[in-house]
Amino acid sequence: MQSKIDLAVIGSGGAAFAAAIRATTLGKSVVMVERGTFGGTCVNTGCVPSKALIAAAEARHVAADAGSRFPGIAATAGAVDMPGLVGGKQDLVEAMRW
Repeated sequence: MQSKIDLAVIGSGGAAFAAAIRATTLGKSVVMVERGTFGGTCVNTGCVPSKALIAAAEARHVAADAGSRFPGIAATAGAVDMPGLVGGKQDLVEAMRW
């Protein structure tokens, strides 16, 4: 049995997903071809993981600094659990691939 494919998308970065989504909303059949892990650079190694770690660092910094900036607020920032932090970042990346 043969299948008709209206659009073949090479890669799986942001533009590729945008093209695939638009084509499917128009009722077209789409196949996506990726040589590596789906999601492209932004999701897997660029924007998403780096911004997740930057946001975590900012949250810790704000907590550590809150007591001196805002009298009456007691906040502490303990040691960072790096394996837990990296695991959480990885969970986010994997969730965004689907």
